[in-house]
Amino acid sequence: MDRLLKTLRLFPRSFWWAIVIELLHCLASYSMMAYLVIYLAKDLGLGEARAGFLMGMMFFMGYCLPIFIGAVADRKGFKETMTVSLLFMSAGYFYASKADSFWTILIALLSLSLGGAVMKPVIAGTVKLTSTDETRTVGFSIYYMMINVGSFAAPFLANFIRTASGHPEYIFVGCAVIEASAFLLSLLLYTNPEMAERKDFSLGRTLADILSVLGDRRLMLFIFIFSGVWALYSQIWSNIPLFITQLDPSMTQRIEWFQAVDPILIILLQVPIGKLMSRYRPIPSMITGIIISMAAVSSVGFLGTNFGAPSIAFALAFWAVGEMMFSPRSVEYVSMIAPKEKLALYIGYGFLPLAIGLGAGPTLGTLLKNLLERLEAPALLWPAFGVFAAVIALLLYVYDRFVVRERN
Repeated sequence: MDRLLKTLRLFPRSFWWAIVIELLHCLASYSMMAYLVIYLAKDLGLGEARAGFLMGMMFFMGYCLPIFIGAVADRKGFKETMTVSLLFMSAGYFYASKADSFWTILIALLSLSLGGAVMKPVIAGTVKLTSTDETRTVGFSIYYMMINVGSFAAPFLANFIRTASGHPEYIFVGCAVIEASAFLLSLLLYTNPEMAERKDFSLGRTLADILSVLGDRRLMLFIFIFSGVWALYSQIWSNIPLFITQLDPSMTQRIEWFQAVDPILIILLQVPIGKLMSRYRPIPSMITGIIISMAAVSSVGFLGTNFGAPSIAFALAFWAVGEMMFSPRSVEYVSMIAPKEKLALYIGYGFLPLAIGLGAGPTLGTLLKNLLERLEAPALLWPAFGVFAAVIALLLYVYDRFVVRERN
């Protein structure tokens, strides 16, 4: 514990203000997402199909746009980019609370996707630039833990605002207030870390920077492989809740309890696990985490069928342990191979696996489920996901053996 406290004292103020801003931003984002699909489909009367389209658009844009935003942040400065983004999102949330049609809510959600995309490379870039080789893994663990603090607290905040006021659109107002608070912190207290100062900016140079990264074989192969990890993760939000409610329909009223398992475990264990993993290189740490996640997802069917739906919480807890090993270290790895002058851009590309995996994962999972049902082998769904995880771990091992070490 003394060593951990000593490590925490090594981080400068700009790191801690970035972490606080990230916490507020995640609290707002996840508060909106906690009720968004129901609000769009039922309260605005858009129906499930259009509600699903809007949410999918947000996920995809939110994780693709950091590529362009990262290039902008590298040239304009982290503080300047972040402050404008938070002001933009504060206005976007307030406009969303007034939206009353598909097109007006589409405009609001597009603005929020753009603003949210800014935060990812800027905060992660700040963590990288304000840490050393000794503190980097702990820094990214703290960063990842704050995301999960926000994701754990947000559903409860959204539920309180909605039920206490009787107006679900007030959730957006609450989010606007939270983002406005983050804006003030960014404007008044956050400072650009070293190597993130303002540079000459032009659209042509920015696009040239974006295209230049496509030639980085290490990064492109990593994005391809790691997209599979997030496709697997998407099952937590798609097939696993459906499986739980099929086993026990009464769980429908308490399905959020299962979704809280992952973030609360990460809140409690991310820093010590991050400290432990700092002894090892990022790729082996990620492979270990994926293997643990493989065991977790493979056990879902066995636990649920033999011990009842509540027992699936143990599989989700086991998954969380694996996630704490692979997720923050994936961002750290991308930051390590990035040239200093293109740090935020590379980190922006580092979020592309989430866009691909979260975007395609639910559909791929449904196709696999339907195929196994036609083959009269639905019980093989969860072992099949386990095999998929094993293939990802193997590919990452081959990548480490023949791409990463070859370069070193």
